[in-house]
Amino acid sequence: MNTSNQKAGLWGYAGLFTLTLSSLMYETLLTRIFSVTMWYHFAFMAISVAMFGMTFGAIIVYIFPSKFEKQKTHEQMAGSSLGFAIFGAIGLLTHLAVPISVAGESGFNFSIITVYSIFLTYIALSIPFVFSGICVCLALTRFPGQVGKLYAFDLIGGATGCLLIVQTLKVMSAQGSVFTACAGGAVSSVFFSLDYDGDCGNVKRVRKMQVVSGVLAILLIAVVLWDAKYSIKGEPAPLRLQWVKGKIEDPALYERWNTFSRVRVEGNPDTPSKPFGWGLSTTYPSERLVKQLMMNIDATAATPLIHFTGNFNDVDFLKFDVTNIAHFIRKPANVLVIGAGGGRDILSALTFGQKSVTGVEINEEVLRAVRERFGDFTGHIDRRKEVRLVNDEARSYLARSNQCFGIIQLSLVDTWAATASGAYVLSENSLYTVEAWKVFLRKLVRGGILSVSRWYYIKRPAEMYRITSLAVKVLRDMGIRSPRNHIMIIRAPSKGGEGSPDGIGTLLLSPSPFTEEDVSAIEKKTLELKFGVVLTPRFAVDPVFESLTSTDEQEFVNAVSDFPLNIAPPADDRPFFFHMLRFRDIFEKEKKEQGAMTVNQNAVQILGILLFVVVSLSLLCIMLPLFIAMKKKGENINPGRQICRQISRQISSLSLYFAAIGLGYMMIEISQMQKLMVILGHPVYGLVVVLFIFLLSSGAGSYFSERMKLFQNFRWSLTALMTLVVILGATGIFMTKILQAGEGAQNWVRIGLSASILIPAGFLMGMPFPLGMKKALGITTDYAPYLWGINGAMSVCAGVISVAISLFAGISISYWTGVACYVVALLAFLLGFRLLKGSAPDCR
Repeated sequence: MNTSNQKAGLWGYAGLFTLTLSSLMYETLLTRIFSVTMWYHFAFMAISVAMFGMTFGAIIVYIFPSKFEKQKTHEQMAGSSLGFAIFGAIGLLTHLAVPISVAGESGFNFSIITVYSIFLTYIALSIPFVFSGICVCLALTRFPGQVGKLYAFDLIGGATGCLLIVQTLKVMSAQGSVFTACAGGAVSSVFFSLDYDGDCGNVKRVRKMQVVSGVLAILLIAVVLWDAKYSIKGEPAPLRLQWVKGKIEDPALYERWNTFSRVRVEGNPDTPSKPFGWGLSTTYPSERLVKQLMMNIDATAATPLIHFTGNFNDVDFLKFDVTNIAHFIRKPANVLVIGAGGGRDILSALTFGQKSVTGVEINEEVLRAVRERFGDFTGHIDRRKEVRLVNDEARSYLARSNQCFGIIQLSLVDTWAATASGAYVLSENSLYTVEAWKVFLRKLVRGGILSVSRWYYIKRPAEMYRITSLAVKVLRDMGIRSPRNHIMIIRAPSKGGEGSPDGIGTLLLSPSPFTEEDVSAIEKKTLELKFGVVLTPRFAVDPVFESLTSTDEQEFVNAVSDFPLNIAPPADDRPFFFHMLRFRDIFEKEKKEQGAMTVNQNAVQILGILLFVVVSLSLLCIMLPLFIAMKKKGENINPGRQICRQISRQISSLSLYFAAIGLGYMMIEISQMQKLMVILGHPVYGLVVVLFIFLLSSGAGSYFSERMKLFQNFRWSLTALMTLVVILGATGIFMTKILQAGEGAQNWVRIGLSASILIPAGFLMGMPFPLGMKKALGITTDYAPYLWGINGAMSVCAGVISVAISLFAGISISYWTGVACYVVALLAFLLGFRLLKGSAPDCR
């Protein structure tokens, strides 16, 4: 079929831009919603849902070409955009109505009901992306003369969606933002119908569709405004979540969303209760109660809001918590609290009479709640002259700060929330790496202490072993050969009491050796509060702690390698502190058991399951369409052996090319995002800097390839691909040095450095797809949807493969795997050039 005369007009470009903007919004918002309704590691599923749906849409176009006739292209793009809007809203409501109890502390729930619930959610949320995939596939395969420009609008639409997510979540819930994306789909349907010239087809039907789409857009916008009316004030919205992690959730006192969390405050401000304590001493009088509220982030991480009237005697329970043990031996001091949360650690420092407290909190919605809505309840500690609250990422802030502190406190700071930009991020935490702790220790005064509290699972305290190995590694890198003299660890039972297997341990780390007076004071206070000594220069509770802190480095190496879990010190290239399962052990139940933190080991298991499922589905999407298409042409073939003999060598070469660039693009994008988050700090920059710049520059590259008509000249096309490989290689070699140079710089400098890394590669990475599609359409239009589907299927795989490689081998290896994919694409382009100049064989 010849489609060379068919054109996309201005409204067509607007429709594609709006639809891809809406699709990216929907996809990334699902990562936020899944992080709350299920667990953060199910954010992977959101990307899988989206990419699989879009790939399946392309495969439908390929398998049923007679249903997608040339003269109906604009009408079908309008219809599929409308389908995205309708089923997008239905899919979200279906997910919100289904209770899913998946992975908890005791392990993954493999019951039939749970599996069916996940399957139902997957199908319901895939359908809108099937419609989106049909539309985008038609746009990129039915207008041969405009592929570069259309692909540019596709990418630029996605880039704009990154910015729009940030803005919508400032005034509405994630669910309301999804309805905004659905409204965008309805608007794109209107645009596509306006692009219909009426020369052929059913004009009346198209005009009716235009009216329906317009009315639907208005209705969806009305729902969005209704949601925003409540959400902007922190009140429970009409679209609020009810089923959260398999349980009914009651309305909260306060609820707000942003790109990386849902902040929710619960409780009765007038009813006193037992004071919240991570590791509260059993010597604290049980009859003494306090007024407090609980602030939850994504229904998992918690921080208390403590009622404070200005009388420190009312909050003296803070002196009974093991997380505050450092204050007994370093006062008065200037204190920095990492993860200020509801202000508990700030109030602790004030209770001990410290000189000043700087609280660094990454989540602006947490600070908003503390300062504004609940400021009176917490006594407005933020207004005290000795207190300073900062909205920043702590590591980045300290790297830029000129101040040094007597105590830097890091008490159970976790990231159980998947960010909108980092759906592929397996809860890595740049606060628990060798490079981060070197920054922290540099910001301590002489004799200063880094206080880090983590879970102490009594049967096998892997988290405490790991932060001990991290501390030892940092000390050795600083030239200290006797690390034992610089470390103390104290343990307390958790809030579950003495019988609970989950205790809390606090590690005290100092660049200076602890004095005899320090050790004696800690031992005395530990005895007084009935805590337990785990490690001091005088004592080690077990052989593992003994070996980890030995002066013999080989003993340290042996202790790390012999332990059943991975307790090696994390680095920026492998910042997955919380995930300690080795690849070979992901299905070993005994090794997963870590008490309250078993959920993190479940995340690794789920990654393994998802990797298998995604790769299987992707292969199915590649092989099944070929089998069906050839069956329809009367070919009785065996898909296991004869497919490769039946398809043309031309399509084989193109298939390899599109598979390679699909894998390569996503792996480069994900690894760059993971790397750059270290220098950028704040999670919101993952959207407004990394993803936005990457997609925008790729769109510019695609547009440039169209304007310069690179596809018409083999040498220019080859030069573009070779330059891309060289740029990616140079970026991989020099990126670490660039990041190190910019870590302590101001925001605009760090953003500029990130842009300088992203733009050249992103610009060139926008060219391979339109170059390949131009070549494919020059041979035959029949296989173009299939090739687009291969590209999408490999993108689905790349999301999970990239994270798996990062987790078990490192982010750099993931990046270089992406580079290798582009080398394969270059070879496919070179080897297939002569074939591509020919015509496709007629297999009919």
